[in-house]
Amino acid sequence: MESKLNILKLHDDEQGTNLESSQPVLCAQCHYSPALDLAGTGPAGDQIGKPLFSEVMHEYHGNFAVFQNANTVETNCYQCHPGNITQCQRGAMATGGIDCFDCHGDMPAVGGAGMLA
Repeated sequence: MESKLNILKLHDDEQGTNLESSQPVLCAQCHYSPALDLAGTGPAGDQIGKPLFSEVMHEYHGNFAVFQNANTVETNCYQCHPGNITQCQRGAMATGGIDCFDCHGDMPAVGGAGMLA
């Protein structure tokens, strides 16, 4: 719970928002997430003109030392994304030896810094 409060404090300090006093906060209210857009309608309302949820999360966390030398899916992506149990990496790419980094690059790249795909 403390880490969630710290995220809101950090966002308020850096972005001039007042999220700490507006709990509960759904980040996707302002940061569009295709994963949550089941109707496929695209960004709307407060989401328009703001970076995607995935971009802000990957850009911010990609600068943490724990991810700097974590160059496998298990040591990097699966620290947050569902892992081997849910078989996120499956199908032709996985059996062909292609992993997340081959198309998406590292975390800062997924955050928009030289993104490949």
